[in-house]
Amino acid sequence: MATVITTVEPTTVTVGFDDDVTIATTTQTVNIEAEVAGPQGGQGPVPVLTSTVATGTTIGTGPKTFTVVANLSLNVGEYVRICDATTPTRYMAGYITSYSGTTLVVNVISGDTAGSGALGAGILSITGPRGATGATGATGATGATGSAGAAATIAAGTTTTGAAGSSATVTNSGTSSAAVFDFTIPRGATGAQGPSGVIAVNAPLTNAGTSTSANLSVSAASTSAAGVVQLTDSVSSTSVTTAATPKNVKTAWELASAAGSTASDALSIANAALPLDGSLSMTGTLDMYGQSIMNANDIETTTLTVNNGLSNAQITNSGLSSAVVTFPSNSGQLVGTNDTGVVTSNMILNGTIVDADINASAAIATTKISGTAYTRSNKNTEEYRLASTFDIIPRTAVSSSRTLTNGTVWTTLFTPTENFTMTNFQTYCITGGTDVGGTIVRRMGLFTVSGTTLTLVARTASDATLWNTTNTLYTRALSTTGGFPSTYTLNAGTTYAFGVIAYNTGGTFNTPTISAGSSATQLFQPYVALGLATQTDLPTAATAMATITNAQVFARLT
Repeated sequence: MATVITTVEPTTVTVGFDDDVTIATTTQTVNIEAEVAGPQGGQGPVPVLTSTVATGTTIGTGPKTFTVVANLSLNVGEYVRICDATTPTRYMAGYITSYSGTTLVVNVISGDTAGSGALGAGILSITGPRGATGATGATGATGATGSAGAAATIAAGTTTTGAAGSSATVTNSGTSSAAVFDFTIPRGATGAQGPSGVIAVNAPLTNAGTSTSANLSVSAASTSAAGVVQLTDSVSSTSVTTAATPKNVKTAWELASAAGSTASDALSIANAALPLDGSLSMTGTLDMYGQSIMNANDIETTTLTVNNGLSNAQITNSGLSSAVVTFPSNSGQLVGTNDTGVVTSNMILNGTIVDADINASAAIATTKISGTAYTRSNKNTEEYRLASTFDIIPRTAVSSSRTLTNGTVWTTLFTPTENFTMTNFQTYCITGGTDVGGTIVRRMGLFTVSGTTLTLVARTASDATLWNTTNTLYTRALSTTGGFPSTYTLNAGTTYAFGVIAYNTGGTFNTPTISAGSSATQLFQPYVALGLATQTDLPTAATAMATITNAQVFARLT
């Protein structure tokens, strides 16, 4: 290197060992101090920024020994960090307590480690110790609202029986948001000993001991009591206290089978003498005695099949001379004069039963008489009607009419002689009357009767068209409106009243007229017609009904 000195004043210049010095023309003094190179010194310590560390040291606190590179510029008391070269987030840090050769001892400080297990190949670096926690910084801005988290859940876990006298516990084996409660419930303390049991027995069991110390046995069986029975193989025993085994049942079956064969042979012989195919006939009297094929004492319980031509054959016996069997013209069961058997319908020909054959006290119910479309409605009037209808008064007595005045309930009392179930009322309009405007109520109903008190039990719907047309038969069904039934059963012997009403308010009332019975007998008691004025509808209950001195209304129940 060349050094050029130019100066106008005295100066001192230091130049290097290898420098070339040139002094320009000057009138001043220049002192030159030359540096003389000395011998080369030894290798100094290696400055440490980072260095490698051998593997194998387990992450933890306290003294830790590491194998490192020799001659590093490390001093006791310096703070170093050794981290995993592959996963730097796993580390230990602390103060150097000794360093010699390749052995480094560090006192790892609690709270300045991360991870666990043995470090891999590590990296050592000089760092400062962890500083004290700084002051809390200012609160940051509120972050955006996160998405709704899953709803917390609670579930029942295990239930364990604890020791008697211990406390019941509940633990959560789940999480705070998905709790699973496990229960431990202590076992109850052993209770006091209960009273001794009592043994009661029923036949066929017997108890030779006591009710608390039994000695049980089973009684022997008999024909009147259950119990233990002895088995037997006998086929000739007459005992009623023993039971048959399969062996003697088989023996009995074989004996019966052999007897059946013998009987079959005997029947073949009998058939040969008197064939059952009718190829031979027998006349005269058949006497049955001794060990005959048919015992005369069984004659009333014997079924015989005979030809239609034997209309009056008889079987007699000297012991039962009065037992006469008459064969019917059709085949069937024979009934003797001393028999109590049943005569079935196929034994009776149509037209063979006449009035004289029926006992006067038979009292056959009318419901059991069929074969005709008519039945009696009133046994005191000899009036006949269709079987599916019921006239409240005999039609032969219907000779008048009833004018329906506005707001008056007209009733006719009657007592049926048989039970009858109805669904409809029928009345006949002689002169029609059609109301104009206003509120119109026209209906028919059925009452039960107690003296002059009437209780409504069934009725039709209100119908403004009822009784509007002259010479018209009106049929109206029972209505369930208001809680009334659609069908009603009248009981024989109970008094009822049939009632009608025609009412109009706010409009023009036109009076209709319907068919009625004769008024000639209205004042005879018990009364057959009652009325109640100033009504707006059929009353559900009515008292103080007035006697009507006019014709009773006529109706047919269907």
